[in-house]
Amino acid sequence: MNLSSSQIAVEEAPQNLPAASAEPTNPLRVLVIGATGFIGSRILRALKARTDTLVSILARGPATIPSASGMIILSGDLKEPASLLAAVRNADVVINAASYVGSDPALAWQTNFDGTLAVIRACKAMGIGRLVQVSTTAVYGTGPHQEAYPWELPYHPESAVSESRAAADQAVLAAGGVTVRPNLVYGVGDRWFIPGTIRMLKSLGTMIEDGDQQLSIIDVNHLGSIVAGLATTTSPVSGAFHAAHPEPVTLSRLISSIDQHIVPLAIEGSSSVTDAVGQLRQEGYRPHQVHMLGKHHHYNTSAAWTASGAEPGPFLFTEEASCWYRGYLLGR
Repeated sequence: MNLSSSQIAVEEAPQNLPAASAEPTNPLRVLVIGATGFIGSRILRALKARTDTLVSILARGPATIPSASGMIILSGDLKEPASLLAAVRNADVVINAASYVGSDPALAWQTNFDGTLAVIRACKAMGIGRLVQVSTTAVYGTGPHQEAYPWELPYHPESAVSESRAAADQAVLAAGGVTVRPNLVYGVGDRWFIPGTIRMLKSLGTMIEDGDQQLSIIDVNHLGSIVAGLATTTSPVSGAFHAAHPEPVTLSRLISSIDQHIVPLAIEGSSSVTDAVGQLRQEGYRPHQVHMLGKHHHYNTSAAWTASGAEPGPFLFTEEASCWYRGYLLGR
């Protein structure tokens, strides 16, 4: 399925989730889909810290979730409507953190779009009033974006994965749900952002555009708190939210922190974005990957922190994350 820059097809999506109950059950029953993933596991942790929430998890097989003690584990799959309906039946709120970020377009559409439509249909059938979808700012495509609000940016995905997630994002919004769009996410378990940045800059050997680009990034634990907060707040909530630390981080500051806490990058001088794209293309990098660091990607996130009630935190590499990254880079 190919999508134009601003016309994401959602005609298949069921419309209008039921209104949220004025008197939700106590404790609030939350179903998490994708709870074993990088982000889903942190959402689970944030929910587990609440005493007023009963959490259930949709698992395709025998669950191996270390933090699942005291939670209900339900067997099911996004591809199996009956199991999804059974899982959703006893929930007040559903969080969908399942996603595919690989290189297979068919799997991307099957998981990200078809899977999300199945969740929307199940929520509508079972009378679920709140669905929270973990999305991404990749639905906007390449920037530059500066201090942007969700409603200011059109969909402009630049890959099959981003197209499928953009279509899912729009389907959830059309149904009255909530989408949470982080930009760059770091922390224990991150195998893409920081490791990819390190590999790219080591290959390039220089800074890009003097490192002045402003980037919206977020610790995965803080992201989990935002999603959990939006799912459990007693206030009405809908629409799209950007999720990142309140203040953007410049590329030069990011590199300095990597140098100090993870691994020396030993880069010298600076290259233009155009030159960096040309050089890194020979190393197998796509222009979009270079632009993610080489252009401003700064999003206004005030609404997410306010609506979720989560406590904003600063950008920093914890000792736990730093150790994890060093071990991952060494192949341990």
